[in-house]
Amino acid sequence: PPSISLDNANLQLYPINKNKCHHIDPVRDISFQLFTRHNPLMPTPLRIGDDEALENSHFNFSEPTIFFFHAFFESYQLIPATYIRTAYTQRGDHNIILLNAPRLEAGPWYLTAAQNTRVVGEYTAEFIDYLVSKGLYLPSLHLAGLSLGAQMAGVCGRNVKSGRIRRITGLDPAGPLFTKWPKSLKLDASDAEFVDIIHTDAGIFGYPNQIGHVDFWPNRGIAPQPGCNLKEVKKRNPDALLEYAFCSHWRSYQFFAESVINPHAFLGAINCDNWDDYENEICNEQNNFTSPMGLYVDLRENPQSSKIIIPQDDNSLESSGIDFSYNTIIFFHGFLESYESDDAQSIKNAYLEQGTYNVILVQNERLLAGPDYITAAKNCRPIGRYSAAFIDYLVTKGLKLENLHVIGLSLGGQIAGLTGQYVKSGKLPRITALDPAGPLFNNNPIDERLDPSDAEFVDVIYVNSGVFGMKYAVGHLNFWPNGGTKQPGCKLHEVIARYGFAFNWI
Repeated sequence: PPSISLDNANLQLYPINKNKCHHIDPVRDISFQLFTRHNPLMPTPLRIGDDEALENSHFNFSEPTIFFFHAFFESYQLIPATYIRTAYTQRGDHNIILLNAPRLEAGPWYLTAAQNTRVVGEYTAEFIDYLVSKGLYLPSLHLAGLSLGAQMAGVCGRNVKSGRIRRITGLDPAGPLFTKWPKSLKLDASDAEFVDIIHTDAGIFGYPNQIGHVDFWPNRGIAPQPGCNLKEVKKRNPDALLEYAFCSHWRSYQFFAESVINPHAFLGAINCDNWDDYENEICNEQNNFTSPMGLYVDLRENPQSSKIIIPQDDNSLESSGIDFSYNTIIFFHGFLESYESDDAQSIKNAYLEQGTYNVILVQNERLLAGPDYITAAKNCRPIGRYSAAFIDYLVTKGLKLENLHVIGLSLGGQIAGLTGQYVKSGKLPRITALDPAGPLFNNNPIDERLDPSDAEFVDVIYVNSGVFGMKYAVGHLNFWPNGGTKQPGCKLHEVIARYGFAFNWI
């Protein structure tokens, strides 16, 4: 086919008759190119039903998967897809699948290319269902698309039959034609559990309105973006007319790729009704939602809500929205407490205020209920054994142990240690024990209490040592704030007030 050169990259022009679109052959016209840490430069083509190619590839079902849909005029070999691929290969922990459909998205026939987004989206949905049948954990999949690719991602998400897509990221979704088309033919917030959008050329090549759960409008979300005015583009390349035309549109994928490499690239985007309110500093500051832009967007529509995960129940795990590309915290509460108590909620809120985490609060208050402390202490072992089986289950679904941190308060600290002893899928990387319970544990052998051997690293904070907390050092690193016994603000006759104080130190 004929081609033109754009910044040293070839754009292929395929003469497609729009009146013969019923002759499209998805097997011929659409392919999926896999890159991983093991093959960062040379892709492995994957196709529906080709089990041998999948088995012989470096696809790792225990790692998260990013699927990128390229734009009009493009293919998987051009700059935007290469940016995304390079960013993720630098992370080194993803399966990277790049759509390749240059025949169906060729220029200059934009109308035909726009109409073909439906074909591409539906066929890609079939491909995802095939991967799920072979072991893909659907919540570990993230779809991202640029321009027309964002609209393809929406159609794909709507047509996946094996479950609901966890996240779609639209990078300046295409606007022309799509503003008039029905929701079934374009990206919409209903296409995934979470849809985030980065607008950089709204109203020209990009979609002009909010369409996601969270929409970002850097630099107003319109052209020209910084570095994209005509004078600056001509300074870089006097002949780069296409670069000038698409410069602001392309900023969206550049922003996103930067966020993949640098988690702190775009912090603290502010929730505001419009740009004028932002410039006039009249956005509502009370309970105002802020979030990083890009890969590390805050996925919590409501961080105060929770979902129950039932061990070995794939449906509850999938509906929970857990994302194994983020670090996971598991917290065990103490005697007389529950996951709704101040200690558990303080830990949960502290983590969610600092960034994006999976925070799992273990619900076992019936087994740690008072006033029978002896029975509660005996229950620590079965809770630990069951919790270890739960962690092993999460590992089979995509959890990487090195991204897990187990924390426990009082009896929960002992449970954390026993959990570490029973995990079969590997050694826990870290356990943090907050004033681990002392009574009935101080003189126990190491296989019946918290011990440094329970994880690669065990750190302990003592605040009531010798009373409710353990007398002896039981971690690799042990902290004794204020001597580890009498804490500021806790009067002697209010010794019970010290119980639960350790969680404030984390």
